[in-house]
Amino acid sequence: MTLAENGAPTLDAPPEGEAPAATVREELILGTGDTTRAGDYLTMQYSGWKWSDGEPFDSSWDRGAPFSFAQGESQVIQGWEENLLDLPVGSQVMLVVPAAEAYGDQGDLAGETLIFVVDILDAAHRAD
Repeated sequence: MTLAENGAPTLDAPPEGEAPAATVREELILGTGDTTRAGDYLTMQYSGWKWSDGEPFDSSWDRGAPFSFAQGESQVIQGWEENLLDLPVGSQVMLVVPAAEAYGDQGDLAGETLIFVVDILDAAHRAD
């Protein structure tokens, strides 16, 4: 993995070996901000690649705008819902998400294990 000047990650080579059966989270950079929790409105930059061939399929950096969603509201894939919790803002994580926790057998990414690098920019906590 290499990072461009703007922070956008690039996968240097396709992954090798068997894809994991459950989502794997690796913390690449541990931030120092508030910790993400269920119900937060998360804002992030991310890039995604297919495990099968290492080809990119999506990137908020390429679109020039961060991505935001409400954690726990079923707005994103299960691998994100369960694995972007308990991380300090400012963290960068790599998630390897098997098809069952990504898009299953639906759409253009059906059956694909996916690799994401996610930079957590903000976690707006829900007022209780």
